[in-house]
Amino acid sequence: MTALNVTERRHFETQTGVLAPLRFVRHFSAEECAEIRALGRANPFITGTMSTPTEGYRDCELSRIQRGPASEWLYARLTALAEDINAIYGFDIDPQPMPPQFTCYGTGGKIDWHVDYDHGQDLTRKISLSVQLSPRESYRGGALEFFPTGEISMCRGLGTAVAFPAILAHRVTPVTEGTRDALVAWFVGPRLR
Repeated sequence: MTALNVTERRHFETQTGVLAPLRFVRHFSAEECAEIRALGRANPFITGTMSTPTEGYRDCELSRIQRGPASEWLYARLTALAEDINAIYGFDIDPQPMPPQFTCYGTGGKIDWHVDYDHGQDLTRKISLSVQLSPRESYRGGALEFFPTGEISMCRGLGTAVAFPAILAHRVTPVTEGTRDALVAWFVGPRLR
């Protein structure tokens, strides 16, 4: 699948519509990625689950990064990124992210096909964001794939962010060696109509 850098926006909008994933290469520096990992590891980990529990469907550990003095810079960066993303998608969203999720996929870690679209009484997940926090050489497997076209090019670079509409089916294939760390964030708004 082809993802686009923001500079490719005009061509993207005229050629393909606005539902393709967007790629922001090296959006976060190596130092910022290390700081995000430290923020994630400073919080208690839980085992990842699905809203409808299915054995073997998801295998990962995660923590939530709550807003506070140590994470304020991250929330500001995610908010600015949401505004750039939504300049392309045009959804009715609040650019303030839900508390982002630090996710660790160890050997065998994965999540099968799913969509992030979820609506409660008041808010709906509309944009998903995944930030690569592990150097590409530190793990094997663990591809972020989109249905039906597979992994997008150049998405494994440290600090690269991939944004996509929450209605796109995607998965993380099993990690076969090492650990894949990622920051996952969602931006919400009123229910789709």
